Amino acid sequence: MLSTAGLTYAEYARQGFGQLVAAAVLTLGVVAVAVRLTPRSDRVAQALLAVLCLLTLVVLASASRRLGLYEQEFGFTRLRLSVDGAIGWLAVVLLLVLAAGARPRADWLPRAVVLSAAGGLLLFAAGDPDARIAERNVERFAATGELDLGYLAGLSADAVPALQRLPEPERSCVLRAIGPPPPDGWTAVNRSRVRAREAFAAFPPGACPLPLRPDPYR
Repeated sequence: MLSTAGLTYAEYARQGFGQLVAAAVLTLGVVAVAVRLTPRSDRVAQALLAVLCLLTLVVLASASRRLGLYEQEFGFTRLRLSVDGAIGWLAVVLLLVLAAGARPRADWLPRAVVLSAAGGLLLFAAGDPDARIAERNVERFAATGELDLGYLAGLSADAVPALQRLPEPERSCVLRAIGPPPPDGWTAVNRSRVRAREAFAAFPPGACPLPLRPDPYR
């Protein structure tokens, strides 16, 4: 990719995801049409459809690799984490299609796809996205010395415990921008905000001599 003239990491990652979406849509469309036009007893057709799904999984792995290179170069954001989740869900859908092709009946497939989407969204939210983004960017900063303070300053209180591990003055700059969350009412207690208030009380931020402009090339 680095030897391709005029191709940036962003374009490389977007091309990979675009190719993945196009391949997945075409694959699922072909499978849907083939299932209606060919009997399930046609083993040749079933084998060809399975090969098509497997080749799409290869495209998926390539897109995931491209996104990983982009994240290594520019860090982690909510959008990039969401794309990671979308790639994972598409992999699950393709595996469900493969499983349906190996069974005599596949009337369970639409429900399984819907349930996988709902389960994926719940897992994504339960995984504390802002905390994961902060953790990965802190680790990347320790390894490379590169950090987008402007982006991290826009994260929620979920990120505060991980951001406390930053050295000074980066830690103080980011935490001053985020600020301690306000107290919760008894109907809106949030564990992340409680931990953030405890972190601010134990290690309050100091002065910030650094600018907090987001990196325009991210």
